[in-house]
Amino acid sequence: MAERPAVEPCFCEAWKQALETGRFRVRLPGAGYLCIKVINITKVCMVYITFPSRKEARRIAKIILDKKIASCCNIFPIESMYWWKGKIENSKEFVLIAKTLRRNLKQLEEVVKKEHPYTVPYIGVIDANANEEYFNWMKEVLK
Repeated sequence: MAERPAVEPCFCEAWKQALETGRFRVRLPGAGYLCIKVINITKVCMVYITFPSRKEARRIAKIILDKKIASCCNIFPIESMYWWKGKIENSKEFVLIAKTLRRNLKQLEEVVKKEHPYTVPYIGVIDANANEEYFNWMKEVLK
């Protein structure tokens, strides 16, 4: 007997479609199709990036906003402790949180890696659920 896949291929395709269109459609044997409206599931994310200065954070925020890669950026001061070249460092930094759609992540990461002053910038992605009105605004802004 052939081993059954862990997830049915039609389910995988339906999930992929849901992420792209906001609709989840699955064929139910003997019952036709089940269609569910999906509101922004895993489409919205916040990208957390640290910078050595407010000036650098603002510069890159402006680039990603101008390119319509993110709909909104928040910048705030933090204190960081981290390993660097064999010892623990302590420094003042600034965090940029870019609110965006998951489909824009690759482009956002490319811009940050190209423009960032750090040798090894931190680019952390946090999946988020936004209220429907905000999500719709994001989609409109990021067309």
